[in-house]
Amino acid sequence: MTGRLNDVALALDDHGGLRVGPILSHALDGEDAFMVGWIAVVMHGHGYLYPWRLRGLVDRAESAPGIRRPMDLCRETWPVGPGQPRRGVARARKSMGELWPGPRTDLPWDWYWGPAEG
Repeated sequence: MTGRLNDVALALDDHGGLRVGPILSHALDGEDAFMVGWIAVVMHGHGYLYPWRLRGLVDRAESAPGIRRPMDLCRETWPVGPGQPRRGVARARKSMGELWPGPRTDLPWDWYWGPAEG
């Protein structure tokens, strides 16, 4: 995955592990942290996140064939209950600003994508 302002390909090509427990997502440019779940499947790779925003990065990652199978496997193994989130959840998602990767904050529960550098 390359972009007009970033010619270094971003390749999520290594499984980094499975974490169980409170999963936090942090703003890359600040101290804000949001609890986003209880299970994390960690993917590693080469490249840079700049200049992509999280939503564009998620779109690119989800279109990669090597990412689709792990995504499907997670959804099959640990399904997220159907249904609309409570009003407070939609408000919390909205407060995440650019850290909320979904196209809208009122969509049903699903797996969450979050960035990490390091």
